[in-house]
Amino acid sequence: MKDEVKGGLFAMAAMLLWGLSFGWSKTVLEFFSPVYTIFIRLSLSAAFLFAYLLLSGKLVKVPAKDLLRFAILSFFLPFIYFIGENYGIFLTTSTTAALIIATIPLFIAAIAWIWFDEPFSFLNITGFVVSFIGVGFIVYENGFDIHGSFAGMLFLFLAVGSAVVYTVFIKDMSHRYDAIFIIAIQNLFGLIYFLPLLAWEDGFVFAGGVEMVSYFLALAFLCSSLAYIFYVLAVKYIGMARTEAFANLIPVIAALYAFFVLGEVFGLFKLLGMGFVLVGLFLTQWHSLKTKS
Repeated sequence: MKDEVKGGLFAMAAMLLWGLSFGWSKTVLEFFSPVYTIFIRLSLSAAFLFAYLLLSGKLVKVPAKDLLRFAILSFFLPFIYFIGENYGIFLTTSTTAALIIATIPLFIAAIAWIWFDEPFSFLNITGFVVSFIGVGFIVYENGFDIHGSFAGMLFLFLAVGSAVVYTVFIKDMSHRYDAIFIIAIQNLFGLIYFLPLLAWEDGFVFAGGVEMVSYFLALAFLCSSLAYIFYVLAVKYIGMARTEAFANLIPVIAALYAFFVLGEVFGLFKLLGMGFVLVGLFLTQWHSLKTKS
């Protein structure tokens, strides 16, 4: 299978799982705080991935220089990203948060083109803009309420910046380390960073029964493990910008899940938004599709 096809499939798989994670997280957050939710997800994911690496003999020694890079990478994501996103949503509106987070592909595309000389055309840029407009239509469905505190805006752009820095580090590491190993180390460092925050949380009480266990397992193994592994592989095969172009599929998948599973309203604007996102995604990949054909 050609690298282009592999990269596209890995990117779509990652965005599918992250899109589903919004619905699963919404259910979990009814019982647990964001810090506890993230900590449990990372704990289960790290345990699963390190167990696999030990049993398969793929656990390798990391040079001190690269260990520092892993520490920096993990500081930006999951630690800073989740703090920025969660507090940003809390201090602004969901519409504001969705639109600011949707700018991540645009920033990453610019970095990839300017810094890493990844090939990019005017048609590709148009695709990013069209996808961004599509996200706007999707969030408009529930009212276009764009406002919030200045602090909330700063938190959201902190999340955007951390995602960009993370992707820059991943591009280099993805060619030198196994994807599973990268995510295992990333989640381990994430646990260390989040550990002090537990001191400000109330005492932990598990609620929700077996159903809640299944949601945590899905979030840990599918969203905090497999999805990030797929993302790393996609960056390795098709680069930063074209991988991140798939990110605007996330609100489409989240909207479909909310409609079919959670029973949320699905109107004209969401349908238009999905159409824009899919057209924009096609345009971002057009140069490669045309070359291959």
